[in-house]
Amino acid sequence: MMRLAHKIAVAALLFAGSAVPAWSQDKKGMEKIERHKDLAGLMSTLHNWGVDRQVEIKLGEAHPRILSDLEFAGPDGGVLVVARFEHKFVDSGEYRNLISNQLDYVGIGPSAVDAEIANIGNPHKPFYKMQDGYLLDYENSTAYWFRKSGGGTVSVQEKPLDLLHREVINQIVARKMEHFDWKAARSAELTRLSKIMTAKVSQDKVDATIEPLLKSRDDALARQQEINAELRKQLDRARKAQDMETTVKALDFLQFFVSTMNELAVSSSPGGRAMTKEETLSHLDAIENDARSRSEQLQLQLDAFEQQIQQLDQNVEKLLRSNSVPTNNLPPAFAPEVELFHGK
Repeated sequence: MMRLAHKIAVAALLFAGSAVPAWSQDKKGMEKIERHKDLAGLMSTLHNWGVDRQVEIKLGEAHPRILSDLEFAGPDGGVLVVARFEHKFVDSGEYRNLISNQLDYVGIGPSAVDAEIANIGNPHKPFYKMQDGYLLDYENSTAYWFRKSGGGTVSVQEKPLDLLHREVINQIVARKMEHFDWKAARSAELTRLSKIMTAKVSQDKVDATIEPLLKSRDDALARQQEINAELRKQLDRARKAQDMETTVKALDFLQFFVSTMNELAVSSSPGGRAMTKEETLSHLDAIENDARSRSEQLQLQLDAFEQQIQQLDQNVEKLLRSNSVPTNNLPPAFAPEVELFHGK
């Protein structure tokens, strides 16, 4: 509102300045041109003030939806709405428009950064095309983060889009370094929304539908975790056998190494005696082949469960949408690609 008040004041001053008597006919042509530029600049300022007023009106129109979606945002979450501007510079000044003449209703998220990350990674998000000659105006575009405060009141935090964009980039980079599990985060959000829905919707038909669906999904996720753990174990086993085989091949004096090898794996040595170099290599090769064969079988099982879980997730999303649960901004299953700054 401070920015709006500032622009109103600026517009008022410019209006006052335009009320001076008409300039004399003997003024030079260049002065007339400069005066014309001033008037055009005034129109540009008035246009931009009108855009801010448009945002204010559209935020008011979105208020009922914001209140409804906040019921599903969780105690620490909120709803993100972004006024994304396009702008261009001409001789008379800067012109701004609200892209596609509408607010970007991003949706719910545990934080404004998480909500925007999900927004970037949503393949079904409608594309807001900017006009020819216009660029995205990061500096003047504004993110509005709505949250429910104590006592049921709603608070809103304004943040320039360029600042939110920087936070988004930093968060995605940090998650990539931490090997963040994007699929698990999406799965957890589906589960959370399902629990809220079952608590809010008391229809027996809905409860009877969601409970077995979630049970099947939980079982599939648990089995997927077990297979993943065994797969990592077998891959590690194959790698260690391969590393040891490479070491054996590189050794000139084997007696100490073979003795140590037998101390570590006496039960695996043929006949319980010391293995020769050839026997050691053959034994390690068999271990590696066995581990890789098991890994391939486990990967096939994992792929089958992945398809099953994807289908179950689609069914859960469909059920959530049919019960008016906001699913337009679910976390992405993969790390989204973020564009660097441009057009500032």
